[in-house]
Amino acid sequence: MPGWAKSGPAAGYRSFGNQLQSMAGLDWITGFPDDPPTTSGQSWPDPVAGAQGAVAITMALLHRANSGEGTYVELP
Repeated sequence: MPGWAKSGPAAGYRSFGNQLQSMAGLDWITGFPDDPPTTSGQSWPDPVAGAQGAVAITMALLHRANSGEGTYVELP
């Protein structure tokens, strides 16, 4: 699960949950309206990405069972 995709201009960069949280805009919806963006204190992208990865793999296996063809899953 590459943080910034396997190809493209940011493919070689490392990623951490709190960086992804900021890039996704989650910091803008956390805190009070008149304050600057604030992190939630929890790195939400880490557990959410794991859960989404498990669902994506399950769906790929279901597709293979029904059609016989494989699926490429990339979840940046």
